[in-house]
Amino acid sequence: MERLENFENQSRRGVITLIHKNLPFSVTATHKDNDGRYILVKGMLHGKTVLLGNIYAPNPQDDEFCRILFSQLMDMDCANIILASDFNCVLCPKMDKSPPQSTSSKNSKTLWQIINELDLIQGFGHISELQHHWSAQKHKVCNTQRHGQGKKG
Repeated sequence: MERLENFENQSRRGVITLIHKNLPFSVTATHKDNDGRYILVKGMLHGKTVLLGNIYAPNPQDDEFCRILFSQLMDMDCANIILASDFNCVLCPKMDKSPPQSTSSKNSKTLWQIINELDLIQGFGHISELQHHWSAQKHKVCNTQRHGQGKKG
């Protein structure tokens, strides 16, 4: 088991990426923030370049954190992105809040920007398709918090 971690700040728990020893993934680059909030691991998997990211965003909106994270995701320049994240927000406040709300938080708006600019998809469908599906209110949740996202294509 390969263990890549970011526990720079001892007052916080940090994030970790575990890669099974039998997975043919070879690390080519890593990037960690100074506060232990994320780790990005770029490597080769079955002949394709893949970027793995674990992200735990600050509870209050931190524009600088989001700007740096987004910039680093762009700089790592990878077509295949898999993110496991907790951005401490909900993407669909109309369905994920009780009572339903019509306005999104700054964290939600920033996350939508990252999703759209990197053309990410939800683990179980494309975000725009997801929005349309949920808009029928067939189900009562539309939460991407703690779910994986990946790049389309």
